[in-house]
Amino acid sequence: MAQAGIIQGYEDGTFRADRQIARAEMTAMLARAAGLKTESAPALPAFADSAQIPNWAKAPVAAAVEAGIVRGKTGNRFAPVEIAKRAEAVAAMMNLLQELEK
Repeated sequence: MAQAGIIQGYEDGTFRADRQIARAEMTAMLARAAGLKTESAPALPAFADSAQIPNWAKAPVAAAVEAGIVRGKTGNRFAPVEIAKRAEAVAAMMNLLQELEK
């Protein structure tokens, strides 16, 4: 996955495989796996917590939301720093598979 560019490490060169994954991190990996063009991503949807989305994740989040791979949460939130729940990850992977079939 790292060689394919889907998973990237942290700035300090670590991978942190035993760490839980935040929604922004999960979304960035899904966007890369889908081959979404993040350089020309649409504008980030106006989530109530858009300011919490890290700069490195804004384009992948925008592209993945636009493609229907991920969705926001109740209260018009994206919850980028919340830990991704298993059900969210499975739903996003199913949406990713549908996107890849297009």
